[in-house]
Amino acid sequence: MEYAFEQKDPPRFSAQIRPPRSLRRSRQYLDGKLAGIDLNLLTALEALLISQNVTHAAKRLGQSQPAMSRALARLRDLLGDDLLVRSSTGMRLTSHGEHLAQKVPAAMSQIRQLVAARDTSAVEVKLSVSSHLAPAILPEIHKATRGSPFVLSMLTHGSVSEGLDRISNRTADFLLGQFDDLGPDLESRALFWEDFVTLLSPKSAYLNGGRIAAADFTKLTHVNLVTNGRESFPQIGQALSQIGMSRNNLVEIPDVASAAFMAAEGGLALTVPRTVASWVTKLLHLTAVTPPVVIARQPISLVWRCQRSTCDTPALVGSISNAVLASLDNSAQDVALTG
Repeated sequence: MEYAFEQKDPPRFSAQIRPPRSLRRSRQYLDGKLAGIDLNLLTALEALLISQNVTHAAKRLGQSQPAMSRALARLRDLLGDDLLVRSSTGMRLTSHGEHLAQKVPAAMSQIRQLVAARDTSAVEVKLSVSSHLAPAILPEIHKATRGSPFVLSMLTHGSVSEGLDRISNRTADFLLGQFDDLGPDLESRALFWEDFVTLLSPKSAYLNGGRIAAADFTKLTHVNLVTNGRESFPQIGQALSQIGMSRNNLVEIPDVASAAFMAAEGGLALTVPRTVASWVTKLLHLTAVTPPVVIARQPISLVWRCQRSTCDTPALVGSISNAVLASLDNSAQDVALTG
């Protein structure tokens, strides 16, 4: 039997001995190769081919960058190709990588559908999302969880207490939003930190080249979102108080939509988290600026209680977390700040 030495670039593949093509195509040879593959590498391969960036692929799967680098090294050895190489414009796929990029995502989609179809234990998973976040990320979460081995039902809650009540009475399995002082029977994972932007009418007299000075910021009448007597974002009021603003400069409004319409008409400043601004600015003609005050960022967390089979493994938590992070690519990151 003859063996051919395949010449490849970089040199580390030049000494790799491969069987003849006829043998490589045989069922026995392919079955042997598949038996030695860590199936977790398939999801890493898909993420690398889609992201074309090790850091972004790691974020997509909720892994560390070093772990994804190790997965890429294993894939290179397994497939005999670099897959991703550096170029003058960043990372790019090799010709074989481009070929795989056309095939692998569709194949992975079929695998997920097969797993979901054969999993007779698949159950409905109820996710309740803060009403402020919902318009920005619910559509994207729906897209990101297609083909998942669970049925995701999405709800909303208007306040922290309402969300915790959903967990308590089992009308929701997971919560997504800002939560503090959770009880010992609940678990959580911080997914991302939100910063704040201020929305103003483009006709505001206080806008100067798409910016607003700190002195002018204090002259504005600001919205204070209050639901059932509780501030939605108390850190905003705290930041305004620290620069000497009186509560008389705050107008209490119970919902974001009404506040946004009033801001668009002019005269009011609406400071909200970036995810909120992402969907508000798609509906109304508002200018987003960086507030000239320090406002503490807020953590957005996934909260759950392990009370049923949907919480038995971290895989489900990871799947929902990844879907939420993927949804941010088309929501909060799209807000364009002027100036």
